[in-house]
Amino acid sequence: MDHLYARLKRMQRTPYRKIISGERIFDEDVPRPASCREYDPNTILDNDEWFKVSHFSQKQYFLIELADWPTSADFSELSKADFQKINYLIALQEGIFHFQRVRPSAILRRKVIVCGDVARLERPADKIVLTPFPDAVYFPDDDALIFRDLATISSIFRGIDELFTEATDEQVEKFLKHDFLNAEIAVTKVSKPNRKRIALAAQTLEKMSDGERINVFSYMAEYTDTQIPFNKTSNTFHVATDDDLKLLLYGIEQRFYTTPVGEEKRLANSIVKI
Repeated sequence: MDHLYARLKRMQRTPYRKIISGERIFDEDVPRPASCREYDPNTILDNDEWFKVSHFSQKQYFLIELADWPTSADFSELSKADFQKINYLIALQEGIFHFQRVRPSAILRRKVIVCGDVARLERPADKIVLTPFPDAVYFPDDDALIFRDLATISSIFRGIDELFTEATDEQVEKFLKHDFLNAEIAVTKVSKPNRKRIALAAQTLEKMSDGERINVFSYMAEYTDTQIPFNKTSNTFHVATDDDLKLLLYGIEQRFYTTPVGEEKRLANSIVKI
C-alpha cells in the first residue's frame, strides 16, 4: 500500500508524521537510475533527464531512517497544528521513496472554486500543492538517489550540496592571486555562479602538472585573447570583470572547441563525459 508522510521542521526525536494511506501521490513515471546521469556540476540536463548519486546509503547525507523505514502503524498522525511545520513530504510508493520539498508558496489558504459535475466554493483551508514530479526519488534496490536540481533538495539531504560548493571569500582571494592572473576584480564583485566555478577550477588546476598548465593556458589564449588578453611576457591573463572571470574559468575546464566543418570557434555551456 502507498503511504504519504511528512517530515517536520525543528523536530529531532520524532520528526515524521503519517498523512494518508492508500493514495498514490505521484502518478508521473520517473526514470530508473540506470538511465540517469551520474551527477556532474558541469552538465546541464535536457528536459527529460535526471541526475543520480550511486551508492547513496554510503554518503554522509543519506537519511539513515531510509535504511530501516518503520511500518505506517509506527507513525503518529499529522495534526492540524503540525501543518505549518512541514519541511518536506515522503511518498512511499511500491517500496520507492519520493520526496517533495514544501516551500511556503506551496501552501494555500485561499477560497477556491472546485469544478466537478457541479462547481462549488471551498472556504480557506491549509492545502499543499503537489507537483507532477517529485524533487528526488530514492530506489533502495539500486541504492541510488535521482534528482534534477541540487539546490532544491539540499534542505532535505543536509550536506548534499558538497557535490557543488561555492568558494569562500578566502578561496576566491587565493584564486585571484594565482601567478597566471592579473586580476582587477574585487572579491566582493565575484558572482555566486563564478564562486561555484572557482571551486571546480581550483580542483582542476590541482590535478594538472606544470606542463599541462602551460598547454591549457596556450589553448585558452587562442580563444579568449579578444576579451581577456594574454600577456606573453608575464604569462598572465588580464581579468577585469565578472564576465571575464567566467570566460577564464570555462577555459580552465577546456570548454572551448573548434568545429571540424567550418572551423567555427565555440564555447560549450554544458559538457557530458563520454
